[in-house]
Amino acid sequence: MAIEVTCDCGKAYRMNDDKVGKRFKCRECGALVRVPNASGDETDEDVDLGEDESGIEPEAKYVPMHRRLWARRRSAKKNALMQKNAAARKRWLLIAGKVFAGIGLVALIFEAIEWAKVNLRPEQKTFLWLTVGIPGYFVLSDRMNRISIRNTLSRYDETVQEISWRPFRNFFNINGGWPPHLFYYEVRLLDRYGNAQLREVAFVRRRGMVWDDDI
Repeated sequence: MAIEVTCDCGKAYRMNDDKVGKRFKCRECGALVRVPNASGDETDEDVDLGEDESGIEPEAKYVPMHRRLWARRRSAKKNALMQKNAAARKRWLLIAGKVFAGIGLVALIFEAIEWAKVNLRPEQKTFLWLTVGIPGYFVLSDRMNRISIRNTLSRYDETVQEISWRPFRNFFNINGGWPPHLFYYEVRLLDRYGNAQLREVAFVRRRGMVWDDDI
């Protein structure tokens, strides 16, 4: 025959007859609970419930609808705040990583230049500049230009889909200085209303970033 025992915290258990008079530790609050005995015999022996003992859960309390709604709303706000904080931490970590990477890259380039000044002959320096310096300049400039385009469009809630570099488009238009359209881009984007657009951007010496009809 099973005996029902209820802890002061409300957790209910079903114990076997051989546990009468013994104590066990409540899984809910950790308090020691004694299995009642009709004869009044008690012992200091403790019982380990283990995993095979079946507990009887106390009857669930009724929670009004408005309290449940408020609890759901607080939970949703808490989850949204946690996601926002996680995104902010990720963004700042990414920014910090880029800053440190940029500082390290600048230091590495500076050390390489100093080493080349001391250890290379003039013809070797010329060859190194033609094979590494000029391509590196274009790659770095292209990267910075793409970042500038994305940052500019993000201010107007426009989403960039594709940025294509067209280095020789309108190359001989010298209205803005030489070389005016070496960094010329076509940008496919979605505006704030979801409409697809094709924009043209050029980075012109002494004029900076130039858009569409101003090129």
